[in-house]
Amino acid sequence: MVYTPNNTEVEVFINPELSANEIDQYNQRGDDIVSTAVRVADSSRKYNCHSYAWYQQSPENPYWMDDPSAYYTDGSYFEVSAPYINDRICYFNKNGFNLHSGIVIDTYSGDSNGVCGIANLVKVESKWGRLGLYQHRGDQCPYTNSYGGSATSVKFYHRHDYSFEYANLGDTHIAYCICGESVTESHHYHYKKINTEYHMGTCDCGKSLTSKHVWRRITKNNSVNNIYDGNYNVNAVLTSVECMYCKVVKILQPGEQVPIVI
Repeated sequence: MVYTPNNTEVEVFINPELSANEIDQYNQRGDDIVSTAVRVADSSRKYNCHSYAWYQQSPENPYWMDDPSAYYTDGSYFEVSAPYINDRICYFNKNGFNLHSGIVIDTYSGDSNGVCGIANLVKVESKWGRLGLYQHRGDQCPYTNSYGGSATSVKFYHRHDYSFEYANLGDTHIAYCICGESVTESHHYHYKKINTEYHMGTCDCGKSLTSKHVWRRITKNNSVNNIYDGNYNVNAVLTSVECMYCKVVKILQPGEQVPIVI
């Protein structure tokens, strides 16, 4: 099983991979179907269109998925009439069955050409069954009637990604999705060491701050013999501490003290 962002179970399967000869044959078959499509990964029986679009966007994806409907029925994604980049596109037949899923990677202006709604107004990346992974215009794939398929309509599904644009408000920022929706939230700082005393935190919105390390103990009572302090060798017990934010590690020397929070 895999899970939607809202934690609904989705059944998946593990299939044996194609042989090298089969991969070559399927690559050629896919390339011949739509001459304008660009193959970006070889044919594979391990993963299919639904698994690629909804679960993992990688040729190393190990799962085949027959039914992705939980992703757009449990609230993880919601249907939109105007597609945005990174939305999911689904191809439905006249009975409402989802034949194919893909990811929108570009959009075009214009009018529908009558093939699967406005499928011609998007560029899609999708896996064609056990054939390869292709980039293609939305209406130009094996699932539309122009290429022998039975899909009659498409739907687009969106999930908010609040990393498209930011407006810094000081203590907080407004994060915008590509669709225009926004949320006000606290800064999310990524920390980097400046020196042994300070680090800097930088948020994706551009807000930054400099503050002292906040130490926590990661080892204690770690006996180390023959520590040379510049004058003579001594037996000592050392403690290692780590900053909770930038993760820099410091080994305290005998007698050295720092504030430790944990």
